[in-house]
Amino acid sequence: MSPTRRLLTGLAVLVLLLMIGSCDSDETTEPTVVEAGDYWYLSATGTSAYLFSVAYSGERYVCVGEGGVILTSPDGTVWTMRASPTTEDLLGITWADSLFVAVGDGGTIITSPDGLTFSEVSSPTSRWLYRIAASEDGLVAVGQGGTIITSADGLIWDSVITVRDTFVFGDVTVDTAINSNLYGVTWADSHFVIVGGGVALQSPDGESFSVVNSDLGRYFYGVVRSDTQYVIAGQDGYILKSLDLSLPDSIRWKKQMFGLRINFLDAAATDSQFVVVGENGAIVSSPDGETWTWSDSPYPFHLRGVEWTDDHFTAVGLEGTILTSPDGRVWTRWPSGPTTMLYDATASDSLLVAVGDSGTIMTSADGSVWTRQTPVTSDSLMGVACSSDRYLAVSAGGLIVSSLDGVAWTVVNSLVGGQLNDIVWSGSEFMAVGRQGTVITSADGITFDSANTGTSLTLYDIVWSDSQFVAVGADGIIMTSPDGDIWTEWDRPTVLPDLHGVAAAPGKLVAVGDSGTVRLSIDQGMDWSLQAVPTADNLRAVTWSGSRFVAVGMLGTVLVSSDGINWVVKTSAVTVRLNDVIWASDRFLAVGAGNVILVSQ
Repeated sequence: MSPTRRLLTGLAVLVLLLMIGSCDSDETTEPTVVEAGDYWYLSATGTSAYLFSVAYSGERYVCVGEGGVILTSPDGTVWTMRASPTTEDLLGITWADSLFVAVGDGGTIITSPDGLTFSEVSSPTSRWLYRIAASEDGLVAVGQGGTIITSADGLIWDSVITVRDTFVFGDVTVDTAINSNLYGVTWADSHFVIVGGGVALQSPDGESFSVVNSDLGRYFYGVVRSDTQYVIAGQDGYILKSLDLSLPDSIRWKKQMFGLRINFLDAAATDSQFVVVGENGAIVSSPDGETWTWSDSPYPFHLRGVEWTDDHFTAVGLEGTILTSPDGRVWTRWPSGPTTMLYDATASDSLLVAVGDSGTIMTSADGSVWTRQTPVTSDSLMGVACSSDRYLAVSAGGLIVSSLDGVAWTVVNSLVGGQLNDIVWSGSEFMAVGRQGTVITSADGITFDSANTGTSLTLYDIVWSDSQFVAVGADGIIMTSPDGDIWTEWDRPTVLPDLHGVAAAPGKLVAVGDSGTVRLSIDQGMDWSLQAVPTADNLRAVTWSGSRFVAVGMLGTVLVSSDGINWVVKTSAVTVRLNDVIWASDRFLAVGAGNVILVSQ
């Protein structure tokens, strides 16, 4: 987890504890226990990384964020992940006439002439750099502890500038260095304006800096100027406007406050509209910097950056969020990655792998930041599994692709000419199932044999239950095998809805399928009972964590159960089809339509 994510997570936990602590009650109540599977967060992206800043060159949008994430788009709606030269959080980015320049944790500075290929340049500081702005003559980056660095071209950076302030204390005039964190900077036609922890600074040339205010009384994170005035936004819902920074202290700033304990984190403007964004998806807009209107936000979490980009506002935030609006009032959320159907996922000790349409393979070390790997087939990959030394994925065309590290993949010849739907590792062999009862096995992931199941029905899912394989499929078929060679089909009293997923727990098997079907076995799959569940939606997959089952399906359906009998619906924050769910060490991971990746831990 990155330092920035740790900080934001810690703040969220603190707010939650304060809210809980402030609730009055005459009775002593047991604390609520929150388990993995109760709450889910979304990456509609292939990245759930926090996104902090966005810039536009006139031809390309570039967005940066947690873990060095870089996303690009030609139009602000379809986004592609790019290779990054750093794993440090990137907190700010600007377009400087012919160069994108981004800054971040540890004084990181990276540049790109086209927004496609980035390289790191030498930095004169190791302190966090929060934001960057450019004029026609140079750039200014600001950050931790009053840090200001400047550059004429974005490639060579000058030493850290120290800005000093004087104030009168009794009969003594005190001269001191500004050491407050500086969070925002903008170029305002003729000078740079910087805001931070209670201070505002300005510079006509990016070389000499003077203090405008050192007693603003709040932290301010965003600063912007329209044709006629400045707006700064920050802590506790404060927004200040000024027509002229040279006015006397008493009339320089006019306060606007919304009376909510939220922080505004960035601001943007056109000639006729201001937009300010912040915590909990807060978005406010104003035509004059004085009369502000709340906008309906399609996103409930923190928005960290906003810019006017060509013909619309673009806002970015936590969990890979990108929003756009033509007017600052009506907003649309876009996936920050191609909208691929993801079908299956697996987890090794060090890597998460998800697969889907058109040979899509995505990997993540932590479930937060995802990387799209180079595809080796255009076939849709339907299932994926891993042993201790190999990953295997199976396709709708009967192909098998293999990788030793989850990154570099090759096609392995398959004996199958038809669709393969799923694959599992038992601890000693891979077993894949598919169309017309197909089963193929491999001990090494290189050489494959076929087995005869005795059925022509399609098998959709397979699991290893410590003593046997269990496969489920069309018309509610359930088959078991102790070794993958000899298969037994268990009697069905009638033709049941298709079963798409099966999971094993100690002494129990759970199978799920169409029309909200959930079947439970407590005798190694010989007898199955139909369970009542609070949904009729088609269920596509189920998994066991060690303490609870989680099932997922159409319309973003998520069900949880500790015993396979009593099921509860959980909110997933999506309404798209979820195709698979796995337990990955300390979290559930669900994948589905529109490149959706959900995480719950």
